[in-house]
Amino acid sequence: MSEKQRWQEVFREIEELCDLHGDAICNFRKCREFNNRLSGFLVRLEEMGYSRIADRVMDALGCCSPRIASHCENARVVKSILERMKDRARERPSE
Repeated sequence: MSEKQRWQEVFREIEELCDLHGDAICNFRKCREFNNRLSGFLVRLEEMGYSRIADRVMDALGCCSPRIASHCENARVVKSILERMKDRARERPSE
């Protein structure tokens, strides 16, 4: 897979995570799914050597704490991190 294709795949995953996060704010199951997908995404980014984006994913995971019957207190923070990741992905990595 070419670098361009890998980066397009990363960008698509970020967009999907943004959509899932929007759906997950008031839904515990989707919140857990979001957290699990974000964790898997972190592993893939580290394997690909995209450390800058991986660092942002770690920031989001640090704020993301799914709880049953509780509204997400950090939803805005995580959304902001995801939006910054999307902006960074549009620029392509300089790593």
